[in-house]
Amino acid sequence: MNRKQRRAARKGRRSADEVLERAFAQAVADHKAGRLDAAERRYRRILSAAPDHARALHNLGAIANRVGRHDQAVEFLEKALALAPDWAEAHNSLGNALKEQGRFADALACYDRALARDPDFAGAHNNRGNALKELGRVSEALAAIEKALALMPDWPEAHNNKARVLMDLGRHGDALAGFDRALVLDPNYADCHYNRGMLQLLRGQFADGWAECAWRHETRYRRRHRRAFTAPQWRGQDLAGGTLLLHAEQGAGDTIQCARYLPLAAARAGRVVVETPAPLARLFEGLAGADNLVDPGEPPGAPGTYDAQASWIDLPLLLGTTLETIPADIPYLRPAPELAASWAERLGARGGYRVGITWAGSPEHKNDHNRSTELGAWAPLAALSRDWPDLALYSLQVGRNGEAGAHLGAAVTDLAPALTDYAETAAAMANLDLVIAVDTSVVHLAGALGRPVWALIPFTPDWRWLLDRDDSPWYPTLHLFRQTTPGDWTGVIARVAEALAKAAHEEGSRAT
Repeated sequence: MNRKQRRAARKGRRSADEVLERAFAQAVADHKAGRLDAAERRYRRILSAAPDHARALHNLGAIANRVGRHDQAVEFLEKALALAPDWAEAHNSLGNALKEQGRFADALACYDRALARDPDFAGAHNNRGNALKELGRVSEALAAIEKALALMPDWPEAHNNKARVLMDLGRHGDALAGFDRALVLDPNYADCHYNRGMLQLLRGQFADGWAECAWRHETRYRRRHRRAFTAPQWRGQDLAGGTLLLHAEQGAGDTIQCARYLPLAAARAGRVVVETPAPLARLFEGLAGADNLVDPGEPPGAPGTYDAQASWIDLPLLLGTTLETIPADIPYLRPAPELAASWAERLGARGGYRVGITWAGSPEHKNDHNRSTELGAWAPLAALSRDWPDLALYSLQVGRNGEAGAHLGAAVTDLAPALTDYAETAAAMANLDLVIAVDTSVVHLAGALGRPVWALIPFTPDWRWLLDRDDSPWYPTLHLFRQTTPGDWTGVIARVAEALAKAAHEEGSRAT
């Protein structure tokens, strides 16, 4: 190649590079403006021309993570880091994607790598704190987020995250001040309003808490999963004979808890249609106030089908709930008589003290790593059952067939294979003397049925269990056993075992 040809080749490469950079700048502009579909298309076109474009790979990973395609995000970001291994921002972004997958230890390692390359990277300090929080290392989490705030004192997100850590430390007054500081800096910060609402509900400040929790519809997660309804949001007004659609927004536990509000909602509407997931459908048949049950998979209806709609979790706000006015007419759910009779026959002649146990929640729940236990921790209860023939343990843990026997042996009878929906679980509970469970829908079901139930509660409890009490205004038959230090299930189960031995002994004394 002669000199002229070399100059032409260099000019051609410069021209191609300039075109690529202009395309990348346009993609970034779309990305920053929130036009994610357009940005993704541009980034992909860039990669078709230049497969080793690390910045395009990185930004595709960031978009994929933001819209919930976390596996794909990890793939893009790992490719970007293979091309640019010392890129602090990419290590931080990979950590964010891994955190969304629940891989908190791996995420922490990514943030550490980002900070090794850029010690003043405020975002990585903040994200490192979030990962440490999820790992239960809350004191370290606080220190990490404070480093982020030292670098960026007016960063609302870091103030919000610091307040969440302070909640985990039990410093509720300081946490409230932290949320308030974040909202001074950004009054429309929806995630912070929601977190503040959760804190206020936990503290029993229901009026403020419910109002703040209404911001959840504007949070990043809810915007991504928002459903389209043709009917307007119900505001609690009298519908003058109209039709109200009630739909499930969160898990089965929330739905069961808020089903108590149905008669109150029905009093303000001529007709109430209840969207009911299949596992709850048979249990909710005949629920007072429900005119019709529909499957969540059905279309929400043509315009005019419903006059208003609301989610179950909206009802406490819309109906003005305070601590003193929680509807607690228990039971408000009942097992079908024929199912209860079938379970009575299945379990045999009544005798001794029958206890159902549930040791874990759904692994898909965002807080499951804090609320669930390892089955081996329940060994003291199995020992009681072996030593005390009149005490019988039954596993109500759906989806973990055979696990109880594998860990606790013959001390536990596994009922889960026959618990095909909540109606079957309710009927089984009707034939038990006590239910002991971690914070899952099983607690709500037992409480709604009016069955004696003991709940194992983590150090940072869910809002509905309030603070510093072992009872619940939501369920009169519920007794709470709380962690006194974060992560200490051993101490909780030791207290449960002691209480169970006493209860079984008292039952035995009554029987004789």
